[in-house]
Amino acid sequence: MHCPKCGSLRVERLRNQEVRCQACGMIFYFVTPDMGSTDFDRYKL
Repeated sequence: MHCPKCGSLRVERLRNQEVRCQACGMIFYFVTPDMGSTDFDRYKL
């Protein structure tokens, strides 16, 4: 998994699907289709 903003591989998982990049500080959400959720629009970067 890498940061969609800067491409760094230094990311840490916070709570649930929340992931923070240690390089640029961006917080993004990592969602997989097998979670059962089909509401992907709110996770678009």
